[in-house]
Amino acid sequence: MAQNGKPFEDKPLAEILEVLKAYAGDHPKAVIEARRENEFAVMLRIIDPVFKGMDAFDRLDVVQPYFEPLHVLSLNHLGRLVFVTPREAKNDLRSREFEALKAANLVIKPGKLKMPPEAEMKRWGKWRKNKTQPSKTAVKD
Repeated sequence: MAQNGKPFEDKPLAEILEVLKAYAGDHPKAVIEARRENEFAVMLRIIDPVFKGMDAFDRLDVVQPYFEPLHVLSLNHLGRLVFVTPREAKNDLRSREFEALKAANLVIKPGKLKMPPEAEMKRWGKWRKNKTQPSKTAVKD
């Protein structure tokens, strides 16, 4: 639950996952995973055999057309993008971070949007509150 009592809705993440359903339909062997890294960035990993033999730019060229329907505000939430083959997923350092997050049950898969843990939401709220309020140690005249 969010602080106002309503369920937490992550519209940018939901929209990103929605447009990637088209990629999943065109690439049935692909595994698409996403998680919110922080309140400003979504981490995305796509494991797909079609990436074999491609460099990072070619891989982005394969995925980029699927992002075109995204609203610019949702597109701005895309942070870390990891495009690997199944073989690379076992050894790639960026992919290992995803595996660690999956073990912690923090990975969000298409069709199964999970809410961030309540403690994490509270921490985000405290961070925003602290950033918007003046410092208590400010010197007063």
